[in-house]
Amino acid sequence: MYLAVILHILLPDEQFLDHIIGLGGTGEEIISNRELLEIFIPIIKADYKIYELYKSRLEFIKFGVDITAFTGNSDALVIKDNVNEWSLYTHKMFTVKTFNGGQFFPWEEPEEVIHEINQTLLALSRV
Repeated sequence: MYLAVILHILLPDEQFLDHIIGLGGTGEEIISNRELLEIFIPIIKADYKIYELYKSRLEFIKFGVDITAFTGNSDALVIKDNVNEWSLYTHKMFTVKTFNGGQFFPWEEPEEVIHEINQTLLALSRV
């Protein structure tokens, strides 16, 4: 199976901004402020460049710690198999916690996320 890859870093700034707005979580005070956009669009594009062009040349290094991955169930940017790949980095337990929401699920259900973080840390303290 092949997935179409969109290099967002190649989009004109207005299309890139439309993509960022579509993710949700970007306040109107930023979207409507042209000066802020001129500052932040290059910064966000630089982050995307790292993400979109990174190719690991190393073998997986497995750590001796549990890993818990958090994800949103409606995040259009995350493929479930990609979340599960975090299991490749541990010899120990791997868990996925899925929350309602998209890319910014921690802001959509902060109490739920904080509760799960606390439960995960409490479980570790009992080991």
